[in-house]
Amino acid sequence: MRALLITIVALLACACGEGDNPEYAGGPLPVVDTERALGYPDGPYGSGEGDVVPNWGFMNLDGEAVDMQNIRASTTARHLVLLPSAEWMEGSRVMLQRALDLDGQGRDDIIFVSAVFEDDGRAAATSNDAQLWQRTHTIDWMVVAEEEGQFRLAWREDMRAAVLVDLNTMRRLTKEDRPAIGGVLWP
Repeated sequence: MRALLITIVALLACACGEGDNPEYAGGPLPVVDTERALGYPDGPYGSGEGDVVPNWGFMNLDGEAVDMQNIRASTTARHLVLLPSAEWMEGSRVMLQRALDLDGQGRDDIIFVSAVFEDDGRAAATSNDAQLWQRTHTIDWMVVAEEEGQFRLAWREDMRAAVLVDLNTMRRLTKEDRPAIGGVLWP
């Protein structure tokens, strides 16, 4: 039965345009991993280490909706390094530089996504802010705007400049479960 579902999802991904794919509600990312395209992991959801992260929504540089499920199914990488970024926050720039250095190592088991959540004036970010962040720092991975304040709520007391997520389970990795990149991001 599962093989049949994978086949159906793969056929839908090939037969439909991105805007027509019902699994992605018009999201702009193509399906790469048909197993992950079957759906987002069940909760309960949370923001703490070991929790399944919510299926957060974002806006890409073109103002199109993208969510965690889109990102998850668009890659075969094992880990996501989610970089919540505020234009005003020095820690965001420091973590971004560490991530850029790590990305230069050419690891295909990791994908990076920068999610700009506040502009220089601490207002909610827009896709224009995400474009500015991408251009200013010459980022070649996905940059999105997090307009809803989800990160401020999720990590009010535990804000990290990088969040590592297992893309198969969508669980935030604990210190013990982090791959070797943890030492690069948190020296």
